Amino acid sequence: GERNAIEGWFNILKARLKRFWKRFPFNASKESVESWITAFVALYNLEVRIS
Repeated sequence: GERNAIEGWFNILKARLKRFWKRFPFNASKESVESWITAFVALYNLEVRIS
């Protein structure tokens, strides 16, 4: 039902945040972080579409 869809959405969000946090470059400049986030999101969305 509706609750399962919401729980599924939150599980996906939690998994994405966990994956992002594990790979985050801690000692990078702001510009580097912004380009890294853009690349991460693009690759992650590509992976989701393929699977």
